[in-house]
Amino acid sequence: MRKISLCYNAVDPEAEELVREVLMSGQYSPGSKVREFEEKLSAVHGAKHCVFVNSGTDALRLSLLALKKKYGWSDGDGVAVTTQTFVATVNVILQAGLKPYFYDAGNPWNLEHRMRTSSEPVNIKAIMPVHLMGRPCDDYTFELASKNGWKVLEDSCETILNKPRGDVSCHSTYMAHHLVTGVGGFALTNNADLMWRIRGLANHGRHTNYIPGFPPADPEHRKPENRIGYRFQFTDIGYSCRGTEFEAALGLSQIDHLKQNVRKRRAVAQSLWEIIHPLNVFLADEPAQHPGHTFFAFPLIAREDFVFDKYSFCLHLENAGIETRELMPITNQRCYRDLFKNQSFAVSEHWNKNGFYIPCHPGMTEDDIGQIERAFRSGLSSLHVSDAGTTLAA
Repeated sequence: MRKISLCYNAVDPEAEELVREVLMSGQYSPGSKVREFEEKLSAVHGAKHCVFVNSGTDALRLSLLALKKKYGWSDGDGVAVTTQTFVATVNVILQAGLKPYFYDAGNPWNLEHRMRTSSEPVNIKAIMPVHLMGRPCDDYTFELASKNGWKVLEDSCETILNKPRGDVSCHSTYMAHHLVTGVGGFALTNNADLMWRIRGLANHGRHTNYIPGFPPADPEHRKPENRIGYRFQFTDIGYSCRGTEFEAALGLSQIDHLKQNVRKRRAVAQSLWEIIHPLNVFLADEPAQHPGHTFFAFPLIAREDFVFDKYSFCLHLENAGIETRELMPITNQRCYRDLFKNQSFAVSEHWNKNGFYIPCHPGMTEDDIGQIERAFRSGLSSLHVSDAGTTLAA
């Protein structure tokens, strides 16, 4: 029995030579490889600027802080965010001194109702749409932001190749993601000022006229004699979040294969949909209905009229060699208990109880699909469920 993991190592054999170049060069902190990686990431995503950092989380954190500083937000100002995402999305809001305003499981229209009926002022400055599992957010999210004058910080950590629609779009290059550098992340933007603010914050808040490995923000200071005075000038209280030449080398080995790997993910997702949809038990995205979906994984939600023990079923899948995960719950996290007092999010609660995801990546084979189908059928058989979703007599 083969172990079907959620992770897929997309690093190309070409990476060995690129890493060797870095090793022999002696330049390990950001240099030519990082600059080349950023340029290629910008080009393939249709963005003007890219900043490569040490994680998708820090890409979000630095971008949110850059927006806060640029637009003069105060501590306690609000950021709208979904109740279904990875904890990093919410953590960076809190760590920036801002207040999360939640909407239920990716449905921002219910936020409008909360705003109209709230007994206290709702001072939202931005929204953080999350392209969960590789599925692009609905247009309504961006329309709502435009209608209310909110800035948009896209959490694109679970997708790839999506052209930024907001002010900044942030990706992850962690091991389980579409593009793998081990750890890492990047922020994309079409706003040069935001790019420099993010880059400065990633370098301890350093003055952007002297960031090692990059030309100065002000072209007038490109002569060495004009730069040296900025060498140890810091304009903000920043962080140390830089990506390395080694990580950039790993990423560069995969850039040319990104589109092909996304096509492979979609093909695997189609095969998974074709074996699971006829069971009439789980809701799942059909690739043909979602052309922009890049399938970070394959999420499943049990139908509302189907009652089962999710953890027992997932344990059955794990015992059959299929790795599973929760569907990114936020409302039931212990660290957020105080945030959700006296609030109810029905969709999210249903997802938490009945949602999970399974692997979907280019390394999966037809045999893997068959193994998954047998595991689902045997698991449902033990629950006395037929192909049509009908409960059978025990």
